[in-house]
Amino acid sequence: MKMYFIAVLLLFTLLSNAQSGAVIGVGASLGYTDNPAVMAKAGALSGWHISVTARLGPDFWYLKPGLELHKIQLESSGVFDPFKESPAMFIVKGPVQLGARIFKVGNLLFRASAGLGTNFIWSIEKNTLSLDHNTLRDLHLGALGGLGLDIGPFAIDFQFEKGFTELYKSTDYKIDYVTVTTGIFF
Repeated sequence: MKMYFIAVLLLFTLLSNAQSGAVIGVGASLGYTDNPAVMAKAGALSGWHISVTARLGPDFWYLKPGLELHKIQLESSGVFDPFKESPAMFIVKGPVQLGARIFKVGNLLFRASAGLGTNFIWSIEKNTLSLDHNTLRDLHLGALGGLGLDIGPFAIDFQFEKGFTELYKSTDYKIDYVTVTTGIFF
């Protein structure tokens, strides 16, 4: 039993100090657009996401590619409710960022990253807003920036994505995303 406990502690120590690895996470997604047809006065498009993100690099700098699946409601509400029964779209995101390990204090690691967000609308649920693959751009891009904190093997990330291509066809309306992700680094 003692050897098992030592092995688990050793594995935990190695994982918490690893420089390269992957994070499997879940979190909250918010979308903001200037399209008045879908936005309430003080609201956001609520949603959730699951993600797998890699951190590749041994030192200060690292590459951070990822793959994420987001479910975001098509119409905003004044209250964050990611599981509300309302029409939504499923977006597959492929972020690629360059990150920096800013500083480490004990078991805490502070990180920052920036890069490109590539977003593909995979599916759009039936809705009364007339939003479908004919009215929304399947592919839209954005600039990503974020901050992160590792506490041992646990990771928390805050990301902001500024859309720079239109989401709603022939309107110039773009979408910005804010995400909060919690995950396990291994």
